[in-house]
Amino acid sequence: EVESLVAPHNSLKFVLSINNPRTLSIGGDLYHGGMFRLAPTFSISYYLEDSNVWFDYGGDCYQFFLQLESLKHVNIDYFQHNFSIWNIGINHPNLDFYWRSRTFSKIFKSTIVPYLSLGSTFDNPGVIELYSHMEQNNLYNNHFLFLTSGIISKQALGNEEITFINNLLDRYMFNKESEIPTKILSLRGGDSVYGEYEQWPHHSTFLHRLYLQNGTAYENRSPVLTQTCYISDTNNPVPYTPRPIQDFHQNQYKWRSNDQKFLDDRSDIVKFETATLKEKYTISGNIVAHLIVTTNASDTDWIVRIIDIDPQGFQYLVHYGGIRGKFRESLELPISMDNDITELDFSLQALDYSFKEGHKISIQIQSSMFPLYDRNPQHFVNIPSYVGEFAVAENCIYSSSYLEFNGK
Repeated sequence: EVESLVAPHNSLKFVLSINNPRTLSIGGDLYHGGMFRLAPTFSISYYLEDSNVWFDYGGDCYQFFLQLESLKHVNIDYFQHNFSIWNIGINHPNLDFYWRSRTFSKIFKSTIVPYLSLGSTFDNPGVIELYSHMEQNNLYNNHFLFLTSGIISKQALGNEEITFINNLLDRYMFNKESEIPTKILSLRGGDSVYGEYEQWPHHSTFLHRLYLQNGTAYENRSPVLTQTCYISDTNNPVPYTPRPIQDFHQNQYKWRSNDQKFLDDRSDIVKFETATLKEKYTISGNIVAHLIVTTNASDTDWIVRIIDIDPQGFQYLVHYGGIRGKFRESLELPISMDNDITELDFSLQALDYSFKEGHKISIQIQSSMFPLYDRNPQHFVNIPSYVGEFAVAENCIYSSSYLEFNGK
């Protein structure tokens, strides 16, 4: 795919890339915001390196991973250090020389070969990061992007997407005269409207903030500073989908569509909801979480989920992202957290989604999403090699916290 652009053969006329990340560490399959993608990495490692057989978790992969005393025991009890993908993940938890040397920005700056990248705004920010980097050095105006808020697959492509792809193939593969296609086609979630853009993330004049105050998401900041606290106990981590999670692979494309009400009884998730929307509310572009927090742990995770609540009460997971606290300033050099008030600024990546009239937007914050991500012991330690107790933390979010995004 994109690797073929590094030193393209003279006969190469067009490249179509699906879900190709810029680096595995920053936005790919192994790490998001310094958090290790546990179940995905374990499952794909076993499948690709053990005769294309999916691992049998014994009925519930949540319970399987919870019973591991340490990530070290994966190699001791199951992989015997033979599975390279898993070894890369646990041996390189920081943005070190291994990852930096494999970043596309270090390999090439531009390409004369036209290429189209297909990706999802939901679960692979590396696609957008790669496209944005290549656009900075694009001398030929020949980079194109198709985005959806859902899962990219051959079966999921509709007529509009197929026409978009065919127009590019006609122009660049078969040298047919055709109208220059739009640079970026996005299938907006929520209302399934196609948007055409010349850059992504899309920038508009409508910059919005949703402040997180006392269980409510407001567009206006309250003059009174308050805090909302919760107890994070990663001995009982928040599941990312209803249990039992029988097989991560079979569930990997379905879990997002589950009604998120299954988490309503959890006290370790704090929620901030808008009032019922009186008109359609669209987020189109990058989303930045600006959280003012305190914790009594030396490390903890901060995960933000954006939920669309329809009039019947169904809770649809629109977007999510997070940061491991010790990587708040740098993915390269972790820094311990402490009891002081701390500012966290991290990107949830770009989104193109419309919340319909009569719906509500719910912003939810938690410190685990297991076993999609590994558990944080909530100690300042090297997690892949850590063996020991998992601490209970009190985490607080101040009312000056907000999400910022382009929208209308």
